[in-house]
Amino acid sequence: MAVMFFSIIMNCRKYVEVCEKYGAELNKEIPDIKVLKGKYVEEINRNSAIADLRNHYVAHVQKKSEKRALSDEDVQNYILSMVGGDNASEFINWICPDDFEKSNREDSLVGVIEIIKDKVVKRYNKN
Repeated sequence: MAVMFFSIIMNCRKYVEVCEKYGAELNKEIPDIKVLKGKYVEEINRNSAIADLRNHYVAHVQKKSEKRALSDEDVQNYILSMVGGDNASEFINWICPDDFEKSNREDSLVGVIEIIKDKVVKRYNKN
């Protein structure tokens, strides 16, 4: 289970990094995605446990400020904070709902990534 959360953490942060690195270009070329793209960047950034777990555990071997590795209890507490408590369903559905094919793509991170991908492909597809 932890590996799934670690993948989610890295991918959420990569989404933010891509939006920061290429956001101006995306906004210029496909301005109608600016608000939607930014909404998910803001939500990821607001969830400090995602950044903390990435910086102090998933991508690095220790919390630099304390010069120690996080304990299993620390990691568990960060994960609980990240998902908003003992029930991770709402958080997981925010990432990608069980009924993704029937869902509104704007209501999940995977859906927003798909919207952005489709608009980029459409914008640059010459055929």
